[in-house]
Amino acid sequence: MAWNDLASNECPTKSDIESTFAKFVSGMIIAFKGSSIPSGWALCDGSNGTPNLIGKFIRGGSTFTAGNTGGKDNVTLTLSNLPSHSHSAGSLYTNSAGSHTHNCYQPRAGKSDNANDRTVMEFSDYKATSSAGSHSHSLYGSTGSTGSGSSFSILPSYYTLVYIMKL
Repeated sequence: MAWNDLASNECPTKSDIESTFAKFVSGMIIAFKGSSIPSGWALCDGSNGTPNLIGKFIRGGSTFTAGNTGGKDNVTLTLSNLPSHSHSAGSLYTNSAGSHTHNCYQPRAGKSDNANDRTVMEFSDYKATSSAGSHSHSLYGSTGSTGSGSSFSILPSYYTLVYIMKL
């Protein structure tokens, strides 16, 4: 019985199925849903000469050599993984405090000009700075950091089967 015969409405017999499975050659790997592995086959778990495919996706080979492995279950992005970009904070200004002055003491005449040698009592003449009128100040800076650097899964939606290999 040929494969296209199995796809017809005919019910295959046990010998038809066994004959079809006999066409599989050693080393062929297939996805399998059953709970009991057929005789002549082995679970691809790294034993019995099988590759360990537990928890693995199959990647079709072209420029990749058969038997190679790779990938990770979880990844953590680093700065080098991100595209070059910047964050704009716009124009930042302080609120206007209106017209104001700042007060300070001036040293008494004849006293040391060294501020470390003076006490408060050696200052007289409480003076105010000149007013610059109502104004504001520009601010410059950078945005704050965010994120925790936690790894995350890149696993697509899946349906679990096991891989078995013809011995």
